[in-house]
Amino acid sequence: MLIPAALVVALGAGVPLIFQGGASSSATFPQGVALPAYVRGASLKVKAAYADAIQHASVLQYIPCWCGCGQHSGHTSVHDCFVQYGHLSGGTVAFDEHGANCDMCVELVQDAKRLTEDGQTIRQVRQYATAKYGTYGPATNTPPAP
Repeated sequence: MLIPAALVVALGAGVPLIFQGGASSSATFPQGVALPAYVRGASLKVKAAYADAIQHASVLQYIPCWCGCGQHSGHTSVHDCFVQYGHLSGGTVAFDEHGANCDMCVELVQDAKRLTEDGQTIRQVRQYATAKYGTYGPATNTPPAP
């Protein structure tokens, strides 16, 4: 399911949450979103990936994942590794636990966020991800980038 950009923007108005690690960092989740224990107890890197999956859904829904989740979990993109398919609407987020336990998924989100913030298009982000991760395993059945 493709997520309208307007919905992502509406959900992006959130509350910064500060997590203590070796140094202070922050991840912003939409206001009122209840975080499951596996996100609350995760490393800062994983928490940031979950926040980024919400904020960058309009990009991540077009980025495949190569960890095998398409086969064992029915995911269609790396976005599904963090937010359950079709469950980012009306301010409600249904998280998927898979992303909390998969380094490849977290790295894919980090790469996509960085490249998007550097001005890369969705197609360029997807090309980069395919070149970097494409040999690791079967890709999810992800729709083509616009």
